[in-house]
Amino acid sequence: MGTHDGMAQAIEGRERDLPPERGSTGRVRKLRQDVLSSPWEACVERARCYTDVYKSRPEEPLPVQRALAFRKTLEETPIRIYPGELLVGHRTGKRVGAPLFPEVKPSWIEAELDLISSRELQRFRLSEEDKALLRSEILPFWRNRGARDRLGALLPPEAEEALGAGVFIVENEFSNGVGHCSPDYQMLVDLGLSGIGCRIEEQLAGLDLTTPGGAERQEFLRAASIACDAMIRFAARYAGLAGEMAREEGDSERRRELLRIAETCRRVPAEPPRSFREALQAIWLVHLGVMLDDGGVAHALGRLDQILLPLLREDMRRGDLTREEALELVECLFLKASETVDLMEGIATLGIGGNTSFIEVTIGGVDRGGRDATNELSFLILDAVEELKTIQPNCAARLHPETPEEFRRRVAEAMAGGSVSLQVVNDQVIVDAYTERGVSLEDARDYAIIGCVEPTPSGLTYASTDDFFFNTAQCQEMVLVCGKSLMLGSAGAETGDPRNFASFEDLMEALSLIH
Repeated sequence: MGTHDGMAQAIEGRERDLPPERGSTGRVRKLRQDVLSSPWEACVERARCYTDVYKSRPEEPLPVQRALAFRKTLEETPIRIYPGELLVGHRTGKRVGAPLFPEVKPSWIEAELDLISSRELQRFRLSEEDKALLRSEILPFWRNRGARDRLGALLPPEAEEALGAGVFIVENEFSNGVGHCSPDYQMLVDLGLSGIGCRIEEQLAGLDLTTPGGAERQEFLRAASIACDAMIRFAARYAGLAGEMAREEGDSERRRELLRIAETCRRVPAEPPRSFREALQAIWLVHLGVMLDDGGVAHALGRLDQILLPLLREDMRRGDLTREEALELVECLFLKASETVDLMEGIATLGIGGNTSFIEVTIGGVDRGGRDATNELSFLILDAVEELKTIQPNCAARLHPETPEEFRRRVAEAMAGGSVSLQVVNDQVIVDAYTERGVSLEDARDYAIIGCVEPTPSGLTYASTDDFFFNTAQCQEMVLVCGKSLMLGSAGAETGDPRNFASFEDLMEALSLIH
């Protein structure tokens, strides 16, 4: 992943040249420059709220603890609406801010606390006051409680040896968490969180606690109910703020926009969105919630050109929205994605030169019936990618034999024009791969891309596609040097001298000792 195409201000405040202005409207160009000129800042609000709840509610089951911590975070994190915004919502109280996830791997935060603001790659502002809070209250609580600590206690010695030799890697997901999923935003658009909440209550009412797993299911459903209610209240906070700002706004046009934001956030994500604008706002707010709770990176927005197409068409049929206005809204969504950054462990920055949360959008491809699904929203999203040239969101264009030639050409033009976050994927290969592994044909056709390049059936699984890296090349190297890692200088299994191997079977036997 390359560096941001112009994150304009270094952490210590040194000015850099801003990139050329981009965007379909003056509003978008101004928002883009504002985002790119904002410093990266770490935020302790989430870490503080989660620590407070885990300390004060130890009697609660883990899912409920986590939901209560999530609710507290959404209640207490400062919120802001910036000039010109049409879509609102942030994970932190900073414009370009990264929350901290001490429940995952607190040791790296503690070890690098004084380096975060000065390290060579991915510097983040972190105040001395926040550092003191982390040192005195937050990090001490999580010592030996974090997920990485718990994993270390469970690993057998041979696994620890393989981990130390670089045979497999889990640290890539222990800066923040696993992430890498594609939530079911079609359900959100169809039902709203209130409708989803009704389904939860129905399942709770019909639950038989005497059946295996019944108690665990109850804990999960209780937690899900708390989380849905917390998200609705989070939106209401933005509605209230927009209303207050509207009352003080002197510009009539901006006052109208703020009142519309207030109206939108009073309705969504609680209720099913009635318009394209409401759907974008609902999805973004819930996406923030997913990223705040789950940690990690690469939470996909999914197949937006399929999910949102009916609402776009209906808005345009009624004359409520022009194509230009729809493009501006999509660009506003993409800029919200560009505000989302993650603070990672120092070693992780070596593989990620810029900063991104790897949010992904998928366009084109076939529908669940196998028909070409490319549509006017596919082209509009592609226009936004080409216009803005930000590194978020990643955009995957699904291609298949019946993809319209015009769409293929537009994808190629966008790539040739410097849209570095755009990729193409082969429908036939991916759909066949999923059906060969037992996924139904309809679900396989409805896949979305996560993070870098990983496909998953949309909204059906917590795919966790990046939670484990296995280094087969490292294994083969170790076989050739008697079980040692040349890069790390560590030893793994005793594989023997490869010069004494008499057959391919001997090689495979040595390789199996490392696996």
